[in-house]
Amino acid sequence: MGNPVAGTCPLGGSLAKTGCFSGDFVYHLTIEYSGITFGEVLFHVASANGTVYVATGGEPGFSILNSTGAVAAHYRAHGGMMNMTSGWIYASGTGPSSSLGSDYTTLIDMGTIDPQSQGYFVFAVGTGAFSGTSDVSLP
Repeated sequence: MGNPVAGTCPLGGSLAKTGCFSGDFVYHLTIEYSGITFGEVLFHVASANGTVYVATGGEPGFSILNSTGAVAAHYRAHGGMMNMTSGWIYASGTGPSSSLGSDYTTLIDMGTIDPQSQGYFVFAVGTGAFSGTSDVSLP
């Protein structure tokens, strides 16, 4: 993962429709290289001391967007806990065995409170055949 870019979700957005909830603070991250599938990775956001970030308001969660910007998969952070504990909800044509390559981007909906300059990190954690982690500091 790389190149996190902060922004806000456009009006009318929802996690399933645009990958984020209207007006929420978001980060877009490129997928620099990947040899894994959607079903082999879970994400979480944490502070420098490892505490999982709890988002406030909106519809926080994680989404994967395809090359045209459409939602390929999403995960709603229940109770604002930015820690995936189960798999994705997939859009038509995408599934756990779909390759998660550099033609996709990660979109993280951080809720209604601006998280910039708070020292958070996003982690991609391997599951199944893929083990290990990858992390990126969020600006």
